[in-house]
Amino acid sequence: KTDKDFAKCFYFCRSTEEYFKNFKISEAENSYFIQCIYELEDIDIISSVKNRRELILVSSDCKSCRLKYFHNKKIRRINEITKFFNEENAFTEIKAEDFNFKEAIKFKHSGDKISAENADDVKTAETLDRREFFKNSFKSLKDNARKLAENVSIEDLPLSELYSQFIDTGENEKKINHLLLERQKKNYRFLKENKELVRLLNIRLPKINENCVFCSNCWELCPTGALNFRENRISLEPFFCTGCGLCRDICSFGALRMYKALNLKDISGEKTLLLNKNNL
Repeated sequence: KTDKDFAKCFYFCRSTEEYFKNFKISEAENSYFIQCIYELEDIDIISSVKNRRELILVSSDCKSCRLKYFHNKKIRRINEITKFFNEENAFTEIKAEDFNFKEAIKFKHSGDKISAENADDVKTAETLDRREFFKNSFKSLKDNARKLAENVSIEDLPLSELYSQFIDTGENEKKINHLLLERQKKNYRFLKENKELVRLLNIRLPKINENCVFCSNCWELCPTGALNFRENRISLEPFFCTGCGLCRDICSFGALRMYKALNLKDISGEKTLLLNKNNL
């Protein structure tokens, strides 16, 4: 396999903005500014490698960055994924000072390579961001003022998103962040078509042993309502579980452990974790 077999996708760490301020990254093909490589979800990395897209991270001084712990953690995870697919060349990290922007990046519309010489009329990313920010801010203010004048409902007023970001999820007694819900749906849709990759996604779920005294801490404090106590049993809905491990950490009796899901059956449907045989 050669590099030519791969389509390239570029991610630029925010610390590299100064290096490429004469180029409009938003107009470049398959190129994105991110705060840190840690923002990329495993499901997207797996999809990219599986579909033969090379991920290229252009970074700066990560050693002194406040996000270096998360950067290093994600790099280890990426290496695990590329090794699984036997595609170790599917990820490359390049220092900004060594990256040849002129040769690597193309415009979305013209297909021409960007260079400093032909970018004189291109606004810098920093200038563009400020202009777009104020433009969108004033537009939002005007739109919201118009709605207010029309006596619309509270849901349509400014900042309503602060109150509506958590939504009901049917039988789940708690509300869940809609972004988390969309993320879980995305993961499950992917795994439905790629059952053999459940193990690679590193999904962690709780198990409960006989040390449990049914104190209620785990299901009462579970942030997403994945754990429940109904009909004299503790149950788990894997779809709502994020693998945060809070239930394990707060258990005073060492009754909870996290295990790795190995197949589609492990993450499908409600699971009974423990029956309260003695009616504690």
